[in-house]
Amino acid sequence: MSYISWLWRNSIGIRWNSAVRIVVGIGQVVLGLLMVWLSKRFIDETIRIGSADDVLRMVALLVLIVVGGVVLRQVGYWLTTSASVRQTNALRLRIFSSLFRRRLFDGDELHSGDVTSRLAKDIEQVSNVCTDTLPQMVITMIQLCGAFLLMRWFDARLAWALLLLTPLAIIFGKLIARRLRQMTLDIRQDESRIQMHVQEGMEHNAVLRSLGSEQWATDRLDSMQQRLRGNVMRRMRFTVVTRLIMGCAFGLGYLLAFVWGGIGLRNGTITFGVMTSFLQLVGMIQHPILQLLNMVPGVIHATASIDRLCELGIEKEIRVHPCIPCQNKNIRFDDMSFRYAKGDREILSHFTHEFRPGSKTAIMGETGIGKTTLFRLILGFIEPTAGKVEVGGELCFVPQGNTLMSGTIR
Repeated sequence: MSYISWLWRNSIGIRWNSAVRIVVGIGQVVLGLLMVWLSKRFIDETIRIGSADDVLRMVALLVLIVVGGVVLRQVGYWLTTSASVRQTNALRLRIFSSLFRRRLFDGDELHSGDVTSRLAKDIEQVSNVCTDTLPQMVITMIQLCGAFLLMRWFDARLAWALLLLTPLAIIFGKLIARRLRQMTLDIRQDESRIQMHVQEGMEHNAVLRSLGSEQWATDRLDSMQQRLRGNVMRRMRFTVVTRLIMGCAFGLGYLLAFVWGGIGLRNGTITFGVMTSFLQLVGMIQHPILQLLNMVPGVIHATASIDRLCELGIEKEIRVHPCIPCQNKNIRFDDMSFRYAKGDREILSHFTHEFRPGSKTAIMGETGIGKTTLFRLILGFIEPTAGKVEVGGELCFVPQGNTLMSGTIR
């Protein structure tokens, strides 16, 4: 239920689109069932006893149904594509903006390469499920019910025999769900590691060259890619085997309907029109079940992606500025102590000092003494373990190094 709740909260902008998408899909289902019914009448009645005008009217009606189905299919594609783009952009924007409000240096830092991978592949996976897979699952279930009822009207025994595949398919799907989800998590983690390694290699290109580590970096990437390939192939083999099993089961179901219809024709209990309807409805019953099974892996992949997006902290409490504002423009530390979350000692202990406006202060000391930590406290990136920091007025901070964003100065 937590995944459903997460998807519902993050689908505010596309709910009406999804509702219209489902309505359009139901229209396609209705046209498909109407096509089956009219095909039976065309073969059993219009061709046998109808006039030439009746034949032309029936053909025209069948053509209209086919064209209507094509039009509705394109409308559904347009709705799905527009919703997917909107959902992807909204999710990426929300998560990206939340990253600027995360607590910094709290022992749970994120690697930029890993974040990039999650903002790309995981958001894409979730958006596809939210905008396409879930509405299609609703439409497919309605198609399954409609086809079953029409088949039951033709032959109840055959309809129930085909529907028995549904609970077996559900049980089979639950058996593979957990294993498939773990495989997907392993693949996503491998992709993130590769993204991190490539980004670090480009960022520290000169350093790696100066150390003569080009081959080491290349070999390490190759090793990571081999691991990713192994996990992808393992998941692929698992998926192929499960689809082969279900494909054979559905093939036998189609053969059952064909043989059943042939026996009925021989005994004179059904007509050629009913036989044609049998074969059409078997596809309309089996195809939704098979389609649902093919959708299950995508939903499982999406749950793994949701977990990875939640790890970015978008559901956690957003940090507030830990510095206390004061009336004057001083920066004041009052009996302040600080220790990092994973540190083994206090960086600053009972530190008290006041930086006055217009004064110049040089902060010197050996590495690890707390110089950078002092600036992080002033900027509000971290909050003191004890004591307080008071900051008045606006700050101007010029960091070390040359940090430039892509683009132009305009």
